[in-house]
Amino acid sequence: MILRDYQGVMLDEARAKIRARIRRLLLRLATGGGKTAIAAVIIGGVAANGLNAWFIVGRRELLTQTSRTFREVGIEHGFIAAGFPRNPFAKVHLCGVDTLANQMEGLPTPAVIVWDECHHLAAATYAAIMARYPDAIHIGLTATPQRLDGKGLRPYFDVIVDGPSTGELIADGWLSPFKYFAPGTPDLAGVSTSAGDFNRGDLSKIMDKPKIIGDAVATYQRLAPGERAIFFCVDRNHSR
Repeated sequence: MILRDYQGVMLDEARAKIRARIRRLLLRLATGGGKTAIAAVIIGGVAANGLNAWFIVGRRELLTQTSRTFREVGIEHGFIAAGFPRNPFAKVHLCGVDTLANQMEGLPTPAVIVWDECHHLAAATYAAIMARYPDAIHIGLTATPQRLDGKGLRPYFDVIVDGPSTGELIADGWLSPFKYFAPGTPDLAGVSTSAGDFNRGDLSKIMDKPKIIGDAVATYQRLAPGERAIFFCVDRNHSR
């Protein structure tokens, strides 16, 4: 895999931290900047040295996306996730956090654990997995190291390896410029949070209001009639 210049800089900095015996690193890079590519190079090197590595995600879609990236660069891997094929001989495993939490007994001890969307680590399930492997090198990936519930990530990571911002990536031509619009502003006062994110059930009820839906349609028709657009929705019912 050929890394972009800034990815190479982040990788070199991460390796320098590890050589300095820092074992818990957070890599912050804007969405679309290629965090998984950096992780693939790290994990590929671990596997090449005959050691075990895990890549942990919280959503099934990310298992499929990460698996595609790993296949493209020749990283043989198995899964520790419900509904995905096992490969007991693989040095690299893509793990669903819930399945892993229930099946840690008897698994080979990983030398490196990469945490995708690591801002979730303050949740009990994630934190329990990290606590079980204190001797592993833990690498967290996120674009947003802030949590909605205000809990910090200092208990889980010792240093941050900081990448370019969204604005810098746009200016350098790595991301496309964009405009985004919020047609209406819903009242989220009654929406609870869970593991640093809004509770999806509560949020779905708030967003499923005729005025909010209607404002979105009217705004689209006014700004970009007939053009392709992306809508960020709470769940499938909201998208419909």
